Amino acid sequence: ELNKWLEGVTVSCAGTEYFPPRSSEGNEASRYWEVGFCNTNGKYVSGADRTPAVARVCSTREPAKFNDAKMDMYRMKPISPLKNLGLKKQTDKTEGPMTLTFSGGKGKGLFFQWDGEARFAFSPSGEAFNIHIKKILNI
Repeated sequence: ELNKWLEGVTVSCAGTEYFPPRSSEGNEASRYWEVGFCNTNGKYVSGADRTPAVARVCSTREPAKFNDAKMDMYRMKPISPLKNLGLKKQTDKTEGPMTLTFSGGKGKGLFFQWDGEARFAFSPSGEAFNIHIKKILNI
């Protein structure tokens, strides 16, 4: 069984809370439908540094890069593609490992993508579990 979007998900990068943003102000993970990292730019979907709306229209932004030793983290709400003026995701360059924690409860899990393959993770006991990523790409 699934929670409402990303309810029960938290993400930290190098020990700093990344998702949900501004959770101390009441911002909930259940308002978001996707969180992750994109360190390559594809033909249809790509990433670039987070900027205000005016700058997204009037300037060029630093793209997501695979060889800068940083994670290009992103988070999306259902309205994000409209707000971002297309399929270019707004990214935040972060250093260090990323840890995703899921505490959805018994019988709950989440879908994620790993090496291009869809996966479903859950804890049979209902206890919280972590997915820890230390390194993304090495060429």
